[in-house]
Amino acid sequence: MLGYLVPDGRAHRLAPLIAGMLQHASVIADAQEGEHRIEGTAADTLRKAEEADDLEEAKVLLSPR
Repeated sequence: MLGYLVPDGRAHRLAPLIAGMLQHASVIADAQEGEHRIEGTAADTLRKAEEADDLEEAKVLLSPR
């Protein structure tokens, strides 16, 4: 996705921004849903990826299906 958005190799500038946006979305989802997580939602997937111990596990969770 980053290669498509930034084909000239400037992804190093965009990647931290997108990572921060995803982390912020996860925090907002936690605040809105609290303990009432809904399994299979985008917010649930973001939280699972954030809590993953292994980078490969997080990649699998966030990869398109």
